[in-house]
Amino acid sequence: MHIYECPDGKRVPSVTTILQLLGNKEIIYWANRLGFRHIDYESELNRLADDGTKMHLVMQHIIDPSIANEPITFKDKLEEEKYFKLAEKFSNMINDYSYTTIFTEKSFASSKLGYGGTIDWFAEMSGFNMINDFKSSKRVYMKHLLQLGGYYNLMIENGYTINGGSIILVNEKMSSLYPINEESLKKLGDVFNCIFYVHQNVIDRMIPYDNELLLKLKNN
Repeated sequence: MHIYECPDGKRVPSVTTILQLLGNKEIIYWANRLGFRHIDYESELNRLADDGTKMHLVMQHIIDPSIANEPITFKDKLEEEKYFKLAEKFSNMINDYSYTTIFTEKSFASSKLGYGGTIDWFAEMSGFNMINDFKSSKRVYMKHLLQLGGYYNLMIENGYTINGGSIILVNEKMSSLYPINEESLKKLGDVFNCIFYVHQNVIDRMIPYDNELLLKLKNN
C-alpha cells in the first residue's frame, strides 16, 4: 500500500492502491507461469518494480531539461544498453510531437478527495495541457485509464487546467502514445471516484463480527 501525506498532515492512499480493488487476472496468469518455471513471484515483482523506476528515470531525462544532465547509474553495460534502446525508441516517437515540459514526477495529495498520486509527466503539447503516464506493458489496460482519471481529479483540485492526457507505452518492442481527450478524462475521474467510494466504505472497513447472531443461530 502506497500512502501520501496531505499538506494538513492527513494520510491518504494512492490512486494505484485504490485500483487494486479491481484485481488483475493478467497478474494471476503471470504469477502462475512464474511458478511453473520455479521463479519466485516476489523477487520477480521487485525486479520489475526496479526496472519500472529506471525506465521512468530514463524517460524523465529525455523530456525534463532540469535533470537532463544528472547521471543515471546502471549495474552493468548490458543494463545500460537495454535502457539506451528504450530511450532511443521513446525519443524517436516523442520527437514527432511538439512539447514543453511543465513538470515531471510531481506528487499530489488531497484531504478533500481522500487520495494522492504522482504524475509522471505534465506537458504543454501543441497547445494542450496533457497528463502523461508511462507504462512498460504491451498494451493499454482499463486500470491505466482509470489511473489517469484519478490524476485528473487531483490536478483539477489543485487548480490546473487540463485539456487531455495519454498513456505512453515504452517497452523493448515499441513506443507509442495513447491519447485521451478531456471529456473522457472527466468521465474516467467520475468512475474512479465511484471505485474510491467502494474502497472506503466497503473494502477498507471491517464488517463487524456479529456474536449475537451467532448465538441465535446456535440456539435454533
